[in-house]
Amino acid sequence: MRSLATALLVPVMLLLPVSGSAQSTVNIDVLLPLTGAAAYSGVTQQAAARVYENVVNKTGGIHGVPLHFVFHDDQNDPKVAVEIVNELLPQHPVAILGPAVAATCAAIAPLFVNGPVNYCFSPALAPAKGGNVFASAITLHDVEFQMYARLKKMGYKRFAVIATTDASGQLSLQYAHEWSGLASNKDVQVVDIEAFSPADISIAAQVAKVKAANPDIICLYAIGTAFGTALRELSNAGLSDITLYTTPANASVTQLDTYHAFLPKTLITSGMPYQGKLTNPAMKTAATEYLNSIKDAGLKFDTMQAYAWDPIKITVSALRALPPGATAAQLHTYLEGLHDFAGLWGMYDFRNGDQHGIDGRDSIYVYYDTTRNAWLPYDGPNAKG
Repeated sequence: MRSLATALLVPVMLLLPVSGSAQSTVNIDVLLPLTGAAAYSGVTQQAAARVYENVVNKTGGIHGVPLHFVFHDDQNDPKVAVEIVNELLPQHPVAILGPAVAATCAAIAPLFVNGPVNYCFSPALAPAKGGNVFASAITLHDVEFQMYARLKKMGYKRFAVIATTDASGQLSLQYAHEWSGLASNKDVQVVDIEAFSPADISIAAQVAKVKAANPDIICLYAIGTAFGTALRELSNAGLSDITLYTTPANASVTQLDTYHAFLPKTLITSGMPYQGKLTNPAMKTAATEYLNSIKDAGLKFDTMQAYAWDPIKITVSALRALPPGATAAQLHTYLEGLHDFAGLWGMYDFRNGDQHGIDGRDSIYVYYDTTRNAWLPYDGPNAKG
């Protein structure tokens, strides 16, 4: 009879090379905040990763070998994320995916100077050109500058900005100042800019200043609990009639259900192309794969899934295209030259060097219809209906 110690080793052995180059699974490490303040994001993206793992394994795995994601809880703590990566690097992984939050992504980025590939799930990270670190979706700079420009064209003239003091929030505040200072924006005003800590339980003072500034649109950059806090205070201050723009990270229908009593009449965000009318056949195929896979798994569609879905799909597609046993250097070279790749956020082309590979030209704007619990295309305050 086998000893207990031997029996306990069996699950581990299944994840290790069987002999020579033969391997029972292709393991890819993924850092996510499965606990802590950003746990909603982490758990949502973990579920999406598991769905895509199933999609890959139903279609031949990676060169005939099943894909297996190994999840590590970074607890939304940069120090923990660094510790995890330092433990993984001696194992010489080809790639490490995640984390989900800009602060943890920024903390581990310097560890990848000499490889392997790291693909952060946050668009707020701005990786070094040509480096081993990549970041999800459209750069935060491009998202916000395009957002202000498009909302201006829709007729909004008086912008108020509320943002948290975390890494991504500070960038949003910086971009608001930069955009409002452009000579081409003399006909619009950023009438007030307010900041608050993600841990604050009340921001009544900041909201009072926003109300006094009399904006016609409020841009809210806060996620998770902080987003709910801001919604409650805005509602309490009687600002529910003012259009509210928020980051796509808050587009989860499940999350919005919990804040139903505080939602403004018009809540808008940057949407994904598939939420409108797609004309690109490759993008239609990519969207159909995602939507059907999520539905078959019994999950609701969630923007947080997309922040992980595209990076995972890009990485796996690269490993499928490269020879078996490809190195981290080969993966990096492949990704730097990847173009015409259809994802949920649009058509990717990494040759521009921004490590995001997408410029937002395919994005649309959507508003949340509370009667249908769905996001619908938004063309401006006079076109919504």
